Amino acid sequence: YNAALEERIDETLLKQFLTKEKITVRESDVDEQLRVLGESLARRGSSIEAFRKESGLPETALRDQFRVLIGFEKFAERTGTPDELKKFHALHKDYFDGVRIKAEALLVRVPAGATASERNAARGQAESITKACQSDPAAFTAFAKTIPYHIGHASSGWISRFDSLVEEAVASAATSLAVGQVSSPISISTGFVIVKCIERTTPTPRPFDEIADWVQETYAGSLRQVVIARQRQTATITITRP
Repeated sequence: YNAALEERIDETLLKQFLTKEKITVRESDVDEQLRVLGESLARRGSSIEAFRKESGLPETALRDQFRVLIGFEKFAERTGTPDELKKFHALHKDYFDGVRIKAEALLVRVPAGATASERNAARGQAESITKACQSDPAAFTAFAKTIPYHIGHASSGWISRFDSLVEEAVASAATSLAVGQVSSPISISTGFVIVKCIERTTPTPRPFDEIADWVQETYAGSLRQVVIARQRQTATITITRP
């Protein structure tokens, strides 16, 4: 339920952002997306009606989702100039060259509804643990037995820069580490994460022109997260429960 609520909030924030940016979407484009969805569902023996019933989405809500999706694609295309995409590729070259890291992590938890002073106390604890781990490699293993935090796929610890299963801040900090290096505390909603890089794969360089579409897609996804984060910083979110 919480995940669905968060998605709804994100969609609303993006809709407001696109309105401010004067991004318009033609109804014919929404119709086309619905047609593609319908064909995809039909190949699996389903239909849009069955999909809406299963997901609890009225037709208006489904069309709204497609408007936001199409609208943000248009915004990303507008901002993602060739020069901007090349800069993005250069900035995240390790990711596009296939670099992943295997990591272990700790979490100093902050309880829901914690006060600012409680969160600051947790940050201080995380900073003390970080210093201990950076000065004594064995300390990280000891802390991992009491305050472990699983990141990556199937708890394997392997992650990449734009990993959908890992918090943005954690993925960004973790993939910048050298083997054996311990990160500074990384703030997330549930507390402070400390990451240690255990292994790092060898990059396989690929020229920009060969992967331009992939770069554009990744840029758009990253831009979406940046916009949502900025919108959340300034938005007043009111939730009315039935």
